[in-house]
Amino acid sequence: MRLRVPHEVTIARRRVSLNGLAFWAFAILSLSIELAVAQRLSHVLGATMFVTTALTRPVEIAVFAAALVSGHLVLLWLAYLLLAALHGRRAGSALVGFNFFCFGATAYGLILTLRLRLSSFFADKADLALLRGLAAGSLRNGLGYARTEILFLLSLVVGAALLYLILLSALNFSSAPARRRAARGGLLRLAIALAVAVLLFFSAARVPNVRAALERFAAPWTLYHLLDLATDFDRDGYSAFTDPPDTALFDGNVHPFALDVPDNGIDEDGLAGDFHYIPRPDPYRTVRFGPHRKHVVLVVLESTRADAVGKKWGGRVVAPVLTELARRGSSAPEAYSNIGITRESLRSIFGGEIPPLTRRESLFRDFKTAGYRIGVLSMQSEDWGGTAEDVGMRESADIFADARVLIGYGTPGDALLLAPPSMILRAFDRSFGTSGSWSRPTFLYVNIQSAHFPYDPPEARNFLPGTAIPYAEIGASNRAWVARSYWNAVANGDWLLGQLISRLKALGVYDDTVVAVVGDHGEELFENGHVGHGLVLDRLSTQVPFVLSTPGIPLPRPVGLASLRPILLRAAGAELPPLAGSPPVLQLLLQLDRPMGIGMVEAGGRWTTFTPQGGSVWSSETGARRRYGSLAAMNPLRRKVNIVANLWEAERWEHWLRRERTPR
Repeated sequence: MRLRVPHEVTIARRRVSLNGLAFWAFAILSLSIELAVAQRLSHVLGATMFVTTALTRPVEIAVFAAALVSGHLVLLWLAYLLLAALHGRRAGSALVGFNFFCFGATAYGLILTLRLRLSSFFADKADLALLRGLAAGSLRNGLGYARTEILFLLSLVVGAALLYLILLSALNFSSAPARRRAARGGLLRLAIALAVAVLLFFSAARVPNVRAALERFAAPWTLYHLLDLATDFDRDGYSAFTDPPDTALFDGNVHPFALDVPDNGIDEDGLAGDFHYIPRPDPYRTVRFGPHRKHVVLVVLESTRADAVGKKWGGRVVAPVLTELARRGSSAPEAYSNIGITRESLRSIFGGEIPPLTRRESLFRDFKTAGYRIGVLSMQSEDWGGTAEDVGMRESADIFADARVLIGYGTPGDALLLAPPSMILRAFDRSFGTSGSWSRPTFLYVNIQSAHFPYDPPEARNFLPGTAIPYAEIGASNRAWVARSYWNAVANGDWLLGQLISRLKALGVYDDTVVAVVGDHGEELFENGHVGHGLVLDRLSTQVPFVLSTPGIPLPRPVGLASLRPILLRAAGAELPPLAGSPPVLQLLLQLDRPMGIGMVEAGGRWTTFTPQGGSVWSSETGARRRYGSLAAMNPLRRKVNIVANLWEAERWEHWLRRERTPR
């Protein structure tokens, strides 16, 4: 016998529609759960140690809350009306509310489950762009990384469908006439609600960080993309609702992040006027080695700050090996990561340019062409993000032993896989532990991951007083404990560096070897309220050690990691044109074409940064943060930002030229 379901019930002596109850129950439940998930994964509201874009100011939170609620309700209202229309004559039946709740719960459940399942994998929101970026531009390979999660979601869909059919067969929904009265009033209310939501979304796009927070929710994300489509009149990908907004809605050549073509009289990206290009010499046009070629050992110290050189903790030198190497060899006191995240920093180190790489050359290919024996010993998976493929690491290597090879399991996208130092040393002894293994010139790349967050590396030794902080205790209130754990992790990496150098000396090859040691980026330890890297462009996050064991090597001041390739080739015996001066180091947050921030470091550690989203400018000399559009044409800060913009535009233009000249 099927349970009869009426279309109305009596609550507090009032007749209430079950469809209305279903709508409001689902609206409140879905928004509450989604907000909880977003707060857990992305920390949308309130200060946090990992997220610099969290909403903290009352005006930000108020605009965000109003836009979120209005957008959520309007989209659900539209979805409900569409579903009711599909039911035809049964539009007044409680079947509409039942289906709305079931289908909505399934859709939201899939979205939230996907985010929860992939949160540790992607660290934030899982979308196609991240999947594609993870697999070096291949969406197909990116989907392969997530196949377990996709199969899990398919099983949830099948289970939800079976449950729906069981409930539908057990319930008998009574018919009710479709309510046509007050249709005009209902449409008017919907139009007003939609107009309010549009105004709120327009305002939110102009309040820093609010749009980014809203796009972590399904309904605002959908509405923003619909509004973008509706106001992108010239179809250039930017609209009145993007951040930054399109200031030329009917000119497809002018928009934020447009490639600024030099000297054409048009300021395509709206920064610094029309770009004037001065060609720079290509140091890699001809790479020829002389008769004497030195061995090269390149050691990358993950997350290691520049102040590791000479740093003391509890009366003990944290990194004695690195400190002594800097004292005896050549050291750059002002060295900076061009992009403060591991994946892109490694590309810049090996490729000699700011990613994405447009050349087929790299240090691995340089040394391979010169007849070197190539080795890779890495505590991490070098396939993470496609680095090994991009720089020709695997194809060039005679010895390839990264974390996946050493441990014997893991996927190419496993960023959390770490091999212990003992495995690195055993691999070195197997492949490079005899003098005969150095009979021909050798290029060895060693990746040491000890100092990476959460600062408790495998086989960790306590070189400094105290113990490592548990992950759950990491926070600003335990700042000193976090710092101790970090510096002890750095000390562990320095110990492994010392073991490698001791082996080179014991084999009698050290004096004929250039040992280069660099950090891929820095690390914040709550000095500015945050921990980690890749959050901002500043000294703590981007200044790194840059040391070569050979004394007397001229190093620019400042120098970026993208300059290491020609410096290292020249030190190994290659004939390359000398470095031209010491220009500012260009820095980016995340990517070249659409950066979250651009900046430059001049000699003396003088920073100037520009944030395209919101248009804010910051200078370390004044400590002031201003809006670019509010600065007068001759304002010194505006002129500095124009230099930053020209450096960025020159890098983009040279990338474009190289891509055009590269055979496809």
